[in-house]
Amino acid sequence: MRHQATHAASAGGSSRWNPPRVPGRITSPYGTPNEPRIPAPVRSRRGFGLRFALLPLGITGLVFGTIWTAMPDPTVSIQPGLGIAATPRGALALVPYERDGNTNPVQMMFGDMWQKRLVAVDLRTGDRVWDVRLSDELIWEAAVLATSPEYVYLVTDDGLRIVDLLDGSTVAHPDEIPGLGADYIASDDAYAYDSARRMVVALDMMGEVRGIPLGGIEAVPADEDTAATWADRLGDSALNVDEQATTGSSASAGDWGSLAMIPRSPGAPASTLVLTDPERRERQLGGQVFREGEILLTSGLRAAMADAVGLEGVDSLPAEELTEQLVDLLPDGMPPGVTDQLREQLEAALDTGADGLPGLPGLPDTAWLPGLPGAANLDEPTLVAMGADQGHVLIQDAADAAGENYRLTVVSLETGEVLSSRVIGEKLGNPLSAPGGQSVLPAAGPDARLSDLDELLLVGPDGSLRVVSIGGTDFFGNPN
Repeated sequence: MRHQATHAASAGGSSRWNPPRVPGRITSPYGTPNEPRIPAPVRSRRGFGLRFALLPLGITGLVFGTIWTAMPDPTVSIQPGLGIAATPRGALALVPYERDGNTNPVQMMFGDMWQKRLVAVDLRTGDRVWDVRLSDELIWEAAVLATSPEYVYLVTDDGLRIVDLLDGSTVAHPDEIPGLGADYIASDDAYAYDSARRMVVALDMMGEVRGIPLGGIEAVPADEDTAATWADRLGDSALNVDEQATTGSSASAGDWGSLAMIPRSPGAPASTLVLTDPERRERQLGGQVFREGEILLTSGLRAAMADAVGLEGVDSLPAEELTEQLVDLLPDGMPPGVTDQLREQLEAALDTGADGLPGLPGLPDTAWLPGLPGAANLDEPTLVAMGADQGHVLIQDAADAAGENYRLTVVSLETGEVLSSRVIGEKLGNPLSAPGGQSVLPAAGPDARLSDLDELLLVGPDGSLRVVSIGGTDFFGNPN
């Protein structure tokens, strides 16, 4: 048998199948003639260097992405001391604010960690006209002292700075003001605005009072009367700027009557807004219940415009005429003798020949005056509701039971309807009144961290409400 097998192999071939060899194919018992096994192509090693080069970039991207995700948003907070400027382009709100921190690693490498800035907002459109950096100091403040159509005069921790309203560029730093120069005082309490004389007054290092007329940048020696008025006032205390809005549970609505928040039950935080017209007729406004509701008042308003405020023309009026005008402003129904005593005091105080006030008669009994200890409950409140001259009232109340957010609601005095509403944080900054009947209110956005003021609310004469975000930046940290 072995011989036959051997013979068969030698005569006609082997008993095993030997498939034909094909280039690139493996002839193996594990393959079949119809499906031979084909080896994988040999991979080139040319891409290894590219992968090696991209590896650090991937690691860098991962690190930056992790840092980017972990970085908190910058803290933006509007500083007290807003101002309004009447310019040829229209009314501008001038808002000093601070922005601490950066949004991404690019800003962290190339930007300032602490920025104190000034932004100009067009009150007609709500657009930001310009946004400039004032300082990069950790603790530093600025406030609008006065404006002209060309310049804004800022009182800062470094002294007085004059800024161009066209583009926000600094015209003169504290030590660059002509006529003041190196004699300037690096403090905010050495400067003030004299509305009667329409000038910024400054106290220099030599104790001399100097004045800068609005629209100018040069300080000149003050005249004798101006120097006598301001010599003892400048340098004594820092600039006093209201930080928060003034609110109350009742207010005058001018020709509309009076307003009051009436509790739904004694001691309850929920109340309704009631308008009492001059004919003593009561009417509920807003159609809703306000939780911890407060009426915004105009007592906190501060104007910083070129137009003189309150004192314009006072020094040109005779003392007797001015006294009569002031007495006419007193409420009716005063106790007998009080008007005469006040008139006598005013005449003595306004008499330029009076040597101080020691000889004035004693103050009259003021226990009847509203808001003072022992005051009687007068029917008409003396504080005026903000927006009443435009036919609406602004109400601040709690937006949720937890008291984390509040709401600003604008209510029509004529129809009682809600004209607009906005959820805000718990803090509302001191408002300003702008030309044309607009109200400008710094506010904290909903759930704002630390209740920082980071938006501007513009309430129009028609009660419409526009929100302007403050402190926004692009990828590189530039204001957008």
